[in-house]
Formats: sequence, C-alpha cells, structure tokens
Amino acid sequence: MKKLTKTQSGYINPPPKSLWPINGKGIRCKTCIYFKRNACAIVSGSIHPQACCNLWALKKPKTNFICGEDIEDILIDNEYY
Repeated sequence: MKKLTKTQSGYINPPPKSLWPINGKGIRCKTCIYFKRNACAIVSGSIHPQACCNLWALKKPKTNFICGEDIEDILIDNEYY
C-alpha cells in the first residue's frame, strides 16, 4: 500500500489545542492506532508523537469494555490522554 503524504493526511505538528479535549491531551499521533516508533502505517515520513492528522484513530484500550463514566479513567490509565 502506498502511504499518503503529510499534506494529503492533514498532518499538523503541533496540533491546535482545540484537539486536546481533556487536560491538554488527546488527539495526537502517539494515541493513534497507526503510530509506532515515530512512524505511521499510512502516512509517509518521520512522524512526531505530539503531532496529529485527519486520519487519527484511537488505539484499542487494554480492557474489553467501556462503560459511561469510566471512559475517561480508562483512557487516562492507558495513557490515551
């Protein structure tokens, strides 16, 4: 599969604070399912962990279920925020 360019993906480094929903953290490459070791499975080039793009998708939590009020605690515990 050919990777997208940073421009095509809407890559921003650093992302605007509007994408940091809780405690100044949130939508960043390091919390994305496609990110691994300063690289992205679908965007070409070196990827900064604090950046983000339009293709961001949350990594699957290490727990099997998420229930209402517990979601923030689970995400924080798993370092998604």
